[in-house]
Amino acid sequence: MKPIEKAAKQLCELMIEKIRGMQNDWRKPWFTRQAVECKFYPCNLSRRRYSCGNILTLLAVCEKFKYRTPVFLTLKRAEQENARVLKNEKPFPVFFNTFLYFHKRTNKSIKREYYLSLGKESRKQYREVYLLRYYNVFNLDQTNFSEVHPAKWEKILAGYTPKEKPEIPADPTAYKNAVLDNMLENDQWVCPIYLKEQHRAFYAPFLDSITLPLKKQFYEGEGFYGTTLHEMGHSTGHEKRLKREISNPFGSEKYAREELVAEFTSALCGLLLGIPVTLQDNNAAYLKDWLQEFNNDPKYLLNVLSDCTKATKFICSHLGINEEKREEKIAA
Repeated sequence: MKPIEKAAKQLCELMIEKIRGMQNDWRKPWFTRQAVECKFYPCNLSRRRYSCGNILTLLAVCEKFKYRTPVFLTLKRAEQENARVLKNEKPFPVFFNTFLYFHKRTNKSIKREYYLSLGKESRKQYREVYLLRYYNVFNLDQTNFSEVHPAKWEKILAGYTPKEKPEIPADPTAYKNAVLDNMLENDQWVCPIYLKEQHRAFYAPFLDSITLPLKKQFYEGEGFYGTTLHEMGHSTGHEKRLKREISNPFGSEKYAREELVAEFTSALCGLLLGIPVTLQDNNAAYLKDWLQEFNNDPKYLLNVLSDCTKATKFICSHLGINEEKREEKIAA
């Protein structure tokens, strides 16, 4: 088995365990309320956030092993910090995309920066090769970083200490999210969003529109926003946008896959907006199907996460959310 396949299998095993846990309680949020409230965004030691798909998997790692912070580092960075990885600790893969460019006639390679500087006609002389790569990271709790740098550690830890939990309003309309409220009030999404008193939420590809129940019909305000983000996730796949295959027969494998893309997109956007998003009621039945697909082909999850990353970036860009925000550097 190739290294990339082993890494994909490790990722799948983690997400299988995560989703199996949700089978027992599919009403719990994809990410814990504490993670959302503490802005538990997985990042490196320089506070650079990981990409969207890696956020989801690294949060699952943090949840599984109860890590105190979502801060990760490579073995090389640990050595630079004079820290060491503790005995028997295993790394976790972080995936990223890279592109190579070769001249069609000479096969000579060029750098991506140079390729992007070329005009449209000049680019036709080159072929683009896409590669999926990964590198391994460790959580700070897997190292002796806290012993080597106690002051830095305390500063990092303080940023993720949960505050007193606010009471959840009994009235769902009392729960607010300024970003999404402003988008809805001013019709600022890429397709129309209709709010009607009904019991269905759906995106209609042929009409390129979203229809949602009224906020007051939801048990909790978070449910309204999570559903809104879910349907927005579907709408990013329209042929005018990211061009996913979204017009699929209900209950089919492709339909279930698109639902998983929308679920992950909603969960990630919710995290960035401070909303604990739960699994959509009608998708609880697909949990077994998703687990089966993960078992059949580890790369299935990687492809879903790739689409999820693109959809999340699209939504964040349109809403003015910086999903890769650079925060204050704790370790120079």
